[in-house]
Formats: sequence, structure tokens, C-alpha cells
Amino acid sequence: LLSSLRAMNAQALREVFQRTDVSKRGFLRLNDLRRVLFPSNVQSESDNLAVVKVFAQMDKNSDGKVHCGEFVSYILEGKRRVSRTASAADKRQMATAFANGDADADGRISMEEFERLFGAQTDFDREMLRNVFESVDRNQDGAVSITELAEVYGKELIQEAKGITVSGAMDGGDEASSDGD
Repeated sequence: LLSSLRAMNAQALREVFQRTDVSKRGFLRLNDLRRVLFPSNVQSESDNLAVVKVFAQMDKNSDGKVHCGEFVSYILEGKRRVSRTASAADKRQMATAFANGDADADGRISMEEFERLFGAQTDFDREMLRNVFESVDRNQDGAVSITELAEVYGKELIQEAKGITVSGAMDGGDEASSDGD
């Protein structure tokens, strides 16, 4: 489905968005996106993770909603996101999402915070997010760290004392330098 959307121009994508936004709110919630990606209602753990990954990547401002501009931008920029190496923009988006999600500023996202971050509205949303939360909570401590949240975005991060650096096949194992920002 995403590959067929990538063949469309911006106007056609806006029309797809408008048809998907059946309640005419001007944004899509998690369940709306799930219906677009998996219309047959079949859902496995990997399907749930895929929906949350796409939602997280689309929701650039981390408000728990995907607006038309975010939807169109995500589809049109699709080829750039294939890499597991996080770009500077990816890092900023993940840092913003993590800061927005970590309501109590304890450096971890609880299940309740995870649900708020992704705008869970229904029991179905909460169940889907519970499954995803459990799959990305690698150390099973009941909270998601920024490196675990990066998996939702389909990126690999290593958190170091001075900040976040990216690990991947293209980096040759060199440590990233800090630019002092």
C-alpha cells in the first residue's frame, strides 16, 4: 500500500488523506492509520509495530495526531526513510517525541505516557500500543528509554554520556563528534 501511495503526487495524497479522515477532524489517529494500512483487520504483533512505526514517523510534531501535511510529507519523502541510520532530522524528531512523551521527566516513558504520546483513544488503540510497548521494552523494566523508542522509528541509536550517537553499517564504527549544540 505505501509503495502505491508513493507513486501519487501531493494533490492525490491530500485526497487519500481526506477520504481516510472520515470524521473530518483534519487529522488521523492511530486507529485511522491502522485501517488504511491493514484494512482486512488482521493484526499480528508485527502489524501493530508497523502501524506504530509509521504513525511515529508521520507525526512530526509528536502531538498524537497525523495532520494532512505530515501525511503527505511522509509519503513523498519515503525513499529517504529506508535507512536505519538516523539523520539529524530523525534525531530531532525522536528527541522531541521522547521529551513530549516523558511527562514526568524521569528519562523513561511509562506505558501510560506511551499511550498519551501516540494519542490512544480507544481500547483497541491501547491494546495495540501495549503490544508494541512490550516488544520495544527490550530490558523488560516497564519503561521505554530513548534508545528503545528509536526502534519505533525504525532507527538504531546508542546513548552515550555526552548525547546520542548513531550506530549502523555505514558509520565505520567511528564515534560521532559533538558539535556543541
